Amino acid sequence: RQFPMREYVGKNLIFVAGGIGLIPLRSCIVYARDRRSDYGRIQIFYGARTPRDLLYVPDLRRWESAAGIECHLAVDHPEGDWKGHVGVVGSLFKKPGVELPVENSIVFVCGPPVMFRFVLKDLKALGFDDRQMVSTMERYMKCGLGKCGHCCIGVAYVCTDGPVFTLEQIRRLGEEI
Repeated sequence: RQFPMREYVGKNLIFVAGGIGLIPLRSCIVYARDRRSDYGRIQIFYGARTPRDLLYVPDLRRWESAAGIECHLAVDHPEGDWKGHVGVVGSLFKKPGVELPVENSIVFVCGPPVMFRFVLKDLKALGFDDRQMVSTMERYMKCGLGKCGHCCIGVAYVCTDGPVFTLEQIRRLGEEI
């Protein structure tokens, strides 16, 4: 199951990625950018350990300069001539001038578990509901058919029922976040 982008037409899209979490979100960002008139505000919040760890730098530059897309970047440890924000990706939500629209928004969150936990806490504090947040679940998939059980979370198989779930679904499955 992929990100159901057609279901989100008319909504604001907020992408929050940490490290390699930008990889699964990139295709959604490109899709939304190519169909810009189908969506409300598009905001990208992306953080990495260092400037050298930022992925898709040419895409990030294009997205930053694209009309109707806000791109906010952060690094934990600045190096070289980094002049951008220093801090974890969730700290970008509190930057002056940044406003996350809660109503009519979908938030895509992908990144390492520690980032995921803190970002979800920050988003909940801002008023976002579990149904508004979607992510991919990562599990070792051996058969890919829902037979072996290696990717089982509660009663769901990531290989056949996912990998995309809302936070509400993840919590129902009993996954600890």
